Amino acid sequence: MEKDEGVQVQVSEKKGDDSPQTPKKVDAGSEIGMAHLVYALQAASFFVGFTGIIALIINYVKWSAVKGTWLESHFRWQIRTFWFALLCWAVAAGTFLIVLFVVMIPRIGIGGWVGPTSEASSAILGLGALALFIIFASGLGVGVVWFIYRIVRGWLRLAAHREMYKKY
Repeated sequence: MEKDEGVQVQVSEKKGDDSPQTPKKVDAGSEIGMAHLVYALQAASFFVGFTGIIALIINYVKWSAVKGTWLESHFRWQIRTFWFALLCWAVAAGTFLIVLFVVMIPRIGIGGWVGPTSEASSAILGLGALALFIIFASGLGVGVVWFIYRIVRGWLRLAAHREMYKKY
């Protein structure tokens, strides 16, 4: 496989319905490198969370440079990966907070209120807390697996110089 630095990519840019298309030259080497950097930053966000935000900023700043090229699909893929992962993790965190503040803290007596004292109600509360925790853990687990899948699939397709989405 050849090195990508300095590669010029031709992109057709329409000026109107009846005018001919003119090629748009894009220096793909630096944009390909930027896409690789964004995938690396997204992967690093497992260990250092703010790198995902840096990756998102890079995507939005460089979006116009890749508009109309095959790299645009990668930038769109990366942006959607960030926002959908954030949504998934927010739902998981919301579930965790419900378990913590609505079920667990009142039950153990922090804050001055102790919940029901009968064994039956304690068992129901415990099962409810367990169910919510399982929902939280599985939602978080699915989100992590999905996030890894998106990074790996995108990075492999980028290395092969392939678009993320097929044009129909």
